[in-house]
Amino acid sequence: MEQVIFYTTAYNAEKTLQRTIQSILEQTDPNWIWYLLDNGSADRTYEIIRQAASKDPRIVPLHNDQNNQFHPGNSCWDIPKRLDNTDWFCWLDADDTYSSSFLEEMLAFARVNRLEMAACGTVNIQAQTGASLGERILPQDLVLSNAREFDSYFPFYYQFIRPTWAKLFSASLIRSFDFSRLFSVFHGWDTLYSMEMLRNAGRFGVLARPLHQYYISPKSVSYQWNPSRTKADQILYQMACSFLIDKCGFISPRNRNFLQTVYSHAVSDTLHVIQSAALSPSEKLREYRTIATHPITLTVYRECTDESVPRGKAGLILHELEAGAALGKQDDIDLRASMQLLLPRCGQAVNAINAQMFSEDPTLLQALLQDDADAMMEALLERMRDGREVKQYDVAGTIHALAVEKPLLCQIDDAVFLRRYGGIYWKVWKGDHLAALDEMSGLLLENKARGGQETFLTLFISLAALENQASAFIFGKLQLAGLYLRQGHRERCRSIVADLEEMGVEDDALEDLRRG
Repeated sequence: MEQVIFYTTAYNAEKTLQRTIQSILEQTDPNWIWYLLDNGSADRTYEIIRQAASKDPRIVPLHNDQNNQFHPGNSCWDIPKRLDNTDWFCWLDADDTYSSSFLEEMLAFARVNRLEMAACGTVNIQAQTGASLGERILPQDLVLSNAREFDSYFPFYYQFIRPTWAKLFSASLIRSFDFSRLFSVFHGWDTLYSMEMLRNAGRFGVLARPLHQYYISPKSVSYQWNPSRTKADQILYQMACSFLIDKCGFISPRNRNFLQTVYSHAVSDTLHVIQSAALSPSEKLREYRTIATHPITLTVYRECTDESVPRGKAGLILHELEAGAALGKQDDIDLRASMQLLLPRCGQAVNAINAQMFSEDPTLLQALLQDDADAMMEALLERMRDGREVKQYDVAGTIHALAVEKPLLCQIDDAVFLRRYGGIYWKVWKGDHLAALDEMSGLLLENKARGGQETFLTLFISLAALENQASAFIFGKLQLAGLYLRQGHRERCRSIVADLEEMGVEDDALEDLRRG
């Protein structure tokens, strides 16, 4: 006789288990058996199970001395082996419930459509208040039986194969399950399980009825940090891609974009868990780096066209800035490595010293998130000119790091020069070399180039050489030699004089330098 085998693992579930039990006892279809496992609880969970079993023989009480879901004889692997050919297998968490008509409606749906695996909708409920948080449900029933349908409807049915609950699995499907394909992961194991089941299912359907109630609690495992969680997000993405290839023969651009969006959302959830975890700033940054530098993450942030993905990437950057600002004197290598990969044009400018600056300054933060080096440089030069927390955040060093690929500017970290001549620096940054050279020539001729003079003259000479302005080049060399002479750096002065003599320069100023 056809019946459904329920399986539940309960751990310290005394506050929720009674409502779960009641929902099964109220099923309008009575043909069920329930293997209800106390998984090493320290509260009254097993007592509640034994009491329920004593009142209804369809409840089979199981007990593990320790928290071990895979204990021989009591595990989710062993129980399905007891199925008859006409049976179905169904999961239920110890804090969730099924509507009283769940079995009746689901079995009828599966029979009519000859399904090997069936799912239904879910009502999300906040555990503390009982308030409804919306439904996961399709507008109409969906039945799939071939590669074209599994490809076309993937974004619609994927949400229903993420959990193990709210489903019926046929006995034949359970027996075909290849456990060697199932990774052992802390987070997302239920998705891997359901996906592997569906990989072998010939016919699958989703009933457009919300017959399952999912109680969401911030204390659940999904909201707890575990070091393997990041790896699990990556495995889930890879397995979903593998599922589509096996089931459909290919991954369409639409489905790949969809999975990339799902991965981005998963990463965002993991980031919030890391942020709330009892980890040090350096430990958080290590986890953030693992996420940020993974090829899947980088590919998703580069390719996915869903509008939510840039927000997800921004969230990762903000979390990194927050942790970086809290580092103190600890090594910031993880912060710098992540930023440089996530933001190829601007990431090299971020470190633990200036992380707080980027978080606090909306203009700088926007430029960073958009990886806009021009906007960032303009904002940094403005901050330099205004003298806003220049030393605290090493603004000159930040400008120097941002200009690492600019040959004329990559050596300039002179705060005095940057404060006084930010406009000239900006012209050079934008490639307007002749305009910068003209402005600098005017300042030199009017004897107004004061402060940061060595940097000023070195840049002037480089610009003159780059633009083949021979007279300006010689003039700048003479000015620099004179500066060295006034500073008492006679050897430097003599070196420049020797260079000019070798060039055949004849100038009264050169004679004065020789005598000096």
